[in-house]
Formats: sequence, structure tokens, C-alpha cells
Amino acid sequence: MSSTTIVYYTDGSVAEPIAKLVRDNLLKADIPIISVSQEPLDFGENFCIGKIGKSYESIQSQVLAGVRRAKTKYVALCEHDTLYPDGYFDFIPPKDNVFYYNRNRVFVVAKKGPQYGMYINYKDSNPNADQLLCGRALLIMAVQIRRELLSRCEPKELPRGWDSPGFAVDSETFEWRNTKIASVDILHNDNFTCRQGSYSQDELSLYEKGWGKWEDILPEEKL
Repeated sequence: MSSTTIVYYTDGSVAEPIAKLVRDNLLKADIPIISVSQEPLDFGENFCIGKIGKSYESIQSQVLAGVRRAKTKYVALCEHDTLYPDGYFDFIPPKDNVFYYNRNRVFVVAKKGPQYGMYINYKDSNPNADQLLCGRALLIMAVQIRRELLSRCEPKELPRGWDSPGFAVDSETFEWRNTKIASVDILHNDNFTCRQGSYSQDELSLYEKGWGKWEDILPEEKL
């Protein structure tokens, strides 16, 4: 039996061809899945939290609802617009008090237009929750801290990266890991946060190792 549960959370705002692509990709891992959605969803063990909108507060609420329902020692946070490579969920955290993030992540442009299907090789300087795999109990405490912060402060008043457990809170620690094949963060029309505008040619490519051409994965005309 797997020691890790996928906690998948969605506000339902992503186009269904992308959402289905992501769900089908997660099913390949063949480990427990808990989905937390704002409308009923036939995916894993579903918990419908209700229409609470799209905000930092709603994300933290959905993550906490899913992690609390998991029964495994470890959990992996998965978003409705990210693809994960084979073997991603095989990772076992070597330390129970550390948050582990995969740094090998690329973006892909999935907005209709001249740059559709282009991969963006860009590395964030701070971790992102969609690449987090860590201890369940550790994450529950971290989310509770962030919910408490949100009860007292506006998001704009908090330090950069405050919403990523292990980062920006002095009592927490994170470490990077690197999968052999990159995760793919899909840039579409309804991302909660993303880079804006067009991208320079020196950071774009039509092919990504392990994934191939995006047009072969999701042709533009299917959106």
C-alpha cells in the first residue's frame, strides 16, 4: 500500500480538456486520491466543499480539508492545471520535519494564440505548493498557521512566498528535489497566479524531454 496520498484541489475554473488531461495523468500513479472541489466531482474520494470562490483563503481551506481526510503518512498537493511525470509520487521524504518541493518544473502556454504549445523554461526562486510532497501531520500544522495569518492580514501584507509551507515562516524548513522529467505547469486563461504577457524566444521551446510536443498532448483546436 502506498505511503502517499494525492490531495487534488480545484475551484472548477479550468477548461475541461485541461482538467481531464490532469486527472487522467494522476490516475496513472495508482495511489490514493482525495479530491476537494467546489462542485461534486467523480474523481478519487471526493469532498465537495461548496462554492467558496477563488482566493488564498479558499485554497488553504480546500488543502486542509483534503489533507485531514488522508490516511497515509505523506501527502502530495496536486493542482488542476499541473502534469506530473512518471515516478513523481515514489519519493519518500527523508526527514519528517522538512517540506520537499520539486524544482524541475516547466510551464507551457495553453492559451490560444501564436505561442500556443510553447514550453517556458523558467525556474522560480521560491517553492510552489503544486510541487509539494511532505508529511501529512506537518502540512496540517503549516496550513493552520497560514489560515491564522489570513484571519489577521491581507495577502498583500504578508511576505513573498508566505503561502508555500516551509518558506517565509521561521519555524519551517524546505528542501528542493529534482525529478528526472519536469512537471508541467499549464498556463491557461484562468490561472490564479501566473506570469503575464508574451515570452522571449530564448526561453521558449517546442519540445520538452519526457513529454514531447504539447500539440500532440492537447491540440489547440480541442480547447
